Amino acid sequence: MAIQSAATVKTQAAAIATALNTIFDDPLNTGNMHNYWKDARNPLRAIENLVVLDDAGQFTANDDFIDAVYDGSYPQSGINNLYKNIP
Repeated sequence: MAIQSAATVKTQAAAIATALNTIFDDPLNTGNMHNYWKDARNPLRAIENLVVLDDAGQFTANDDFIDAVYDGSYPQSGINNLYKNIP
């Protein structure tokens, strides 16, 4: 199997950047990061938490982690790939 070309990697990296800008955007103040994301303790700022890589080498959204954050959990410490709240 051949490695992807630099042009392909750049194109896909640009798509990732666009997706992250959409995630972090304040829809009421377009082009600015929403205050929710400005908090350095927000675990989703560590973008590697947004996806998981399986044994076959495929990325998927880390739905459980994202749901935990949005459900009011504010995970700040990793424990066996899960997270706990730190008051």
